[in-house]
Amino acid sequence: MKNAPELERGVANLDEKGARATLVGRLIRSYRDDRVHKGSRLTQEGLVELMAEINPHYAGFDHANISRWENGRSMPARAALVVVMRALRLPDAEMDGILNLAGYEPLPTRAETLDEIAPRYAPPEYAPDVHWLLRALTWATSSDAKALAKDALRRAAPPGIYAAAVGWALNALGMNGTLVLAAYAAIALAIVGGGAILTRRRADAVSELFFATLFFILNASLPLFAITRMDHFGFYALIPWSGSSYFMPLALTAHLALALAASAMFDALRRRMYSRKGPDRALARALGTSLPPCLFALFSMLAFVNEGGRALYLVALGVSVVAFTAILALRDDRVELSDWEAKAALAALLAVIIILCAVGAAGTAAAYLSPSPAALPDRNLFTSWEIDWERLGYPPEEFMERQRVGTLLMSISAIAYLATALGGFLLAEVRRQMRRAGAASSGREAASGGDAF
Repeated sequence: MKNAPELERGVANLDEKGARATLVGRLIRSYRDDRVHKGSRLTQEGLVELMAEINPHYAGFDHANISRWENGRSMPARAALVVVMRALRLPDAEMDGILNLAGYEPLPTRAETLDEIAPRYAPPEYAPDVHWLLRALTWATSSDAKALAKDALRRAAPPGIYAAAVGWALNALGMNGTLVLAAYAAIALAIVGGGAILTRRRADAVSELFFATLFFILNASLPLFAITRMDHFGFYALIPWSGSSYFMPLALTAHLALALAASAMFDALRRRMYSRKGPDRALARALGTSLPPCLFALFSMLAFVNEGGRALYLVALGVSVVAFTAILALRDDRVELSDWEAKAALAALLAVIIILCAVGAAGTAAAYLSPSPAALPDRNLFTSWEIDWERLGYPPEEFMERQRVGTLLMSISAIAYLATALGGFLLAEVRRQMRRAGAASSGREAASGGDAF
């Protein structure tokens, strides 16, 4: 046959590819069997969850693909294979070995490559700057940067469209009354709160909940803005928008930008802390992930809000740090509570939620009964502005009463969200630990029973 050599080479290539796929699949299965996840052997579904935490692109990924890979029926693409190995927490040396076995290029050593490239493109005194620029360009084109940009766009779309379209439409139609602004604020909070409820169905539920929580806390002041027709940024006093309600969508947009920036920081830190370079202790990883973005949001708001508005953000963001640290620690693979510890954690969490709600209610009542004149939003750390009461449409004497009602609604919405959405998510994590502990206890009892026979 004329084409017999080509045919034989093609069959040999197919045999080689099939052998490589079989060996790689057996290694993936072996490493997965050795990995403990949620108190038991890592399943194919659990591996998909871990892959989605590393790269949100794999959220909803069909675990049947994992089965085909492990059985050697198909070879994962290089990018997918790298994500699988990172999810299994393999060291770089073993990852390079598996990539070589699969016929792929090994992991790049970017730091060494950039160290070698920088001196060739700049004099020695400018080499560090070129090195930093190359690192920035490398990250900007990486999958992590693209994933962060995609998440930011998806999160910003619903509230951003609402803030721009509805807010500007109300002003164009001249619908600037207090009730209209209050309804605008209520719908905005409902959109954010609804997003928080829907996050529990996503593979990256913690990241989505963090964004929703931060965005809700920042926008809890919208009812106060609607009633007093003022905002803590001073948008209401700017000449082009003075006397209108343009300050509401502007404030909502500013809160959205801050929440997106802090959430991107949360996602980046989470990937860093839960990578091979992260700390070993679960509490250190959790606190290192949740504390910096909350501090960033807190200091940003303290710089722009007046003295009367700082208490809400200080308390609410402080509670958020504690809550998300606990959530991340409970979801950590290395944390396994016993049945008694899980029940004690559940009782303690319920007590803390009740106490915090009671303290918040007492503080809200105190603020309502004795409002502080310092709550007048006429200055922040950077500037001050004059209040044009005539343009606002009510005399200065009414401000205190409006401020009391607005503060009451603001506090109630913040307390309700923290207790239900954030507290409910924490309770669900504790109950998951209880189920895990119960399953482990049942497994030990079954094993001991089998040994008895």
